[in-house]
Amino acid sequence: MNKKNLRDVQKARENVRRYAWAQKIVEGWQQETAYAMQQNQAFFESMMPELTAWPEYGQNCPACVNDLSSMGESGLYRWTVEDPDRLICKYCNTEYPNPKYPETGSITASKMGQTFTFYLTDAERAHPEDRSGKYAFTWYRWPVHTSWTGIIRSQKNRWSLDQMVLLANLYAFTDNPSYAQRAAWIM
Repeated sequence: MNKKNLRDVQKARENVRRYAWAQKIVEGWQQETAYAMQQNQAFFESMMPELTAWPEYGQNCPACVNDLSSMGESGLYRWTVEDPDRLICKYCNTEYPNPKYPETGSITASKMGQTFTFYLTDAERAHPEDRSGKYAFTWYRWPVHTSWTGIIRSQKNRWSLDQMVLLANLYAFTDNPSYAQRAAWIM
């Protein structure tokens, strides 16, 4: 840590010691990281999967698209860290992954050595020879595919990285090694 950063941390620690407003900031960080502080290293490893995340824009809920939800929405699913392997449509409450809507499509990123799965519409499954996107859900005019497992990976990653920053800040303010340990587990 350079001298300027060290002075900034020392000044911030002094503010926490002296002022209620600064104490409230630290208390807020502690509340936001309370769940993380209850977890072990295996939990954090499960939250940072090796497989790359999936983009969250342009998604569809096949249970209610064009009925309750719009084609190609973003922010379509609710996710919680307490139930990290499940998404729920915010309109129809359908849970994903869902055996009624299997992720039967796949694409392989050969240079990365990763295969990603996604949902194919009934029409896409009925026409497996047509890879044009004609039967896919669309976002504007482009075919899009939803991967609930990919969105879950994205949510897990985002939560973990947000926690890492808060945990590192808390370590800087409190010198409590438990905060640093969890931040390191995420890194």
